[in-house]
Amino acid sequence: MAKAIKHGYAELFERNEYAYELPKPKLLELIGEVSGAEKGNSADALTASTFLNLKEYADFEDDLEMDDTAEVAQVNISQNLPASNHHTPMEQTVATQQGGTPLNLSYTINLNLPETDDIKVFNAIFQSLNENILKRN
Repeated sequence: MAKAIKHGYAELFERNEYAYELPKPKLLELIGEVSGAEKGNSADALTASTFLNLKEYADFEDDLEMDDTAEVAQVNISQNLPASNHHTPMEQTVATQQGGTPLNLSYTINLNLPETDDIKVFNAIFQSLNENILKRN
């Protein structure tokens, strides 16, 4: 559980490796630094509350000992592994042409458009989107 908390709250542990030992006010301060939100916001308070509740089920001291063992095991395993099978974009295209499964990515853009009757504003926004985001390489 401690390892999962360290993974889920990695930014907190990057700033303070003993974040799990902090009292609630100091933890809130640390979360505020990471989130960049104004002091006293509910999201930071709920994040701290969740962190503290999860912490009750974790044994960070035991996890520290396991990390050392896992590090040694990881080194031994990685020495026996064959070379990585990473593909460049060109290799992926070739794989697709040879019957491989194509990689399709999509994204959603939500725009908050200004209230205006000037069509030039909308044309400028959508022209910029088309030129900078939607163009194909």
